[in-house]
Amino acid sequence: MEDAEEEEVPSYTDYEHLKELTHALEVEREMVLKAHENYKNLKKKFIELNEVHQTLQNDVEKKLSAQNHRLESIANERDKLTAENDALREEILKLKDDLKEITKEMKKKEEQMKRAFSDQIEELLEHTSKSESDPITDENERLRKAHLLDQDDRVHELLEEIRRVQADRDE
Repeated sequence: MEDAEEEEVPSYTDYEHLKELTHALEVEREMVLKAHENYKNLKKKFIELNEVHQTLQNDVEKKLSAQNHRLESIANERDKLTAENDALREEILKLKDDLKEITKEMKKKEEQMKRAFSDQIEELLEHTSKSESDPITDENERLRKAHLLDQDDRVHELLEEIRRVQADRDE
């Protein structure tokens, strides 16, 4: 029976062991509370950082959207300017072709006028070589000479105009 009494009475070492266990549990409890507090702080910090991140991300998206809009606007403007540039180039080519045609026509007219002028001068020379002293013939001759002089002035004006057009074209 002695053994039964010894089992019922807790020994000093059991109290000591319980005290150590209690102390260990309290330390563990404090560590759990600190870990829980750290978790709360980290969660709060995470939420704050997430909000900041979301705000920054929204700002970046707005800026990117504005930049994309500007790029689209610039691209549209570039396309318009390119089309206008192409149209102007085509117009320049057409004007050059027109100028070539006009120059050809002017040269033809100049040659025709030179021939006509030469023919009229020949007629005048032939006519002046005949020595008819008829007053009507003299009057016709005077009118013919006046007409030839007028045409000569006109030929010179046209030649000057041709030279001016050619000079403009060469510029």
